[in-house]
Amino acid sequence: MTLILPKLYRVQHSTSFTHHANHEGFRAKGTYWMDYSHWFNPRKVTKHLDWKDRSLEPSPFISFFDNLKDTQMRASFHRKAGCEGVFVAEIDISNFTPYCLRIEFLEGPIELNGLLHTPTTTMLFPLVELRSKFHLDFRIIQSSEWIALSYIPPEIVTYTNF
Repeated sequence: MTLILPKLYRVQHSTSFTHHANHEGFRAKGTYWMDYSHWFNPRKVTKHLDWKDRSLEPSPFISFFDNLKDTQMRASFHRKAGCEGVFVAEIDISNFTPYCLRIEFLEGPIELNGLLHTPTTTMLFPLVELRSKFHLDFRIIQSSEWIALSYIPPEIVTYTNF
């Protein structure tokens, strides 16, 4: 069986909470070496999804969409809100493989199914997976949204102009 991977798109602008540079790719401002249970939990994921949250402890996640319609709507939203430098990047996930991240909690382990880029250890997870495992409020989740932990390397980023 061949796994068909979606295309992923990142909307970025000059005041995005994720740092971007062409030669560096994308890096979450909340990049710290902590146990996965510190980041992958209902409270942290919910805070990440709140666009207005600018916590003292920034999110380690980077958001993406798996379809152009939602991507274009988000880019349009930011342009209408007066954001400068709005652009869309396509993330090449053709070299990612299925991956299961096991996270230990006091209540027991949780396994998150996602994708892994082995050379860079970049991990991607669909939010519907996190919604299911963490029992998140379905109203805050877009079914097309994915998150990466910490970093997207420049070699898998293509810049587009949608």
